[in-house]
Amino acid sequence: MTKILIIDDEEDVCKYIKLVVKSEWPACKVISANGPISAEEKLKDRGIALIICDDKMPNITGAQILSANKANVGQTKIIMLSCSDDIEKTGRELKRQGFNIVEAIQKPVYPNGLRQLFDLHLND
Repeated sequence: MTKILIIDDEEDVCKYIKLVVKSEWPACKVISANGPISAEEKLKDRGIALIICDDKMPNITGAQILSANKANVGQTKIIMLSCSDDIEKTGRELKRQGFNIVEAIQKPVYPNGLRQLFDLHLND
């Protein structure tokens, strides 16, 4: 079973992404983390195929969460999201640090865009 981890401080965003995933890939297991402590615990699961991570959260960035848990993240595919227009820069920096950033996208992300991302990165 394919597992996807969503890291975002906004619970509604997690629910939205989960709804899109489950509508197209009902066999996927989607788990979410709404902060650094929850993310750290869930990143210990070695079976995660894809991480969707918001970069701008209160008191911490997604990049900081990933960096603090680098040993658990390994080469898991990561899609970075942010409302900020510097998300591509963040994605490039994380790639230089050895993370497997497959996309860095500015929010909002619409259902068709999410489906395209999942088609590309869950089916290769």
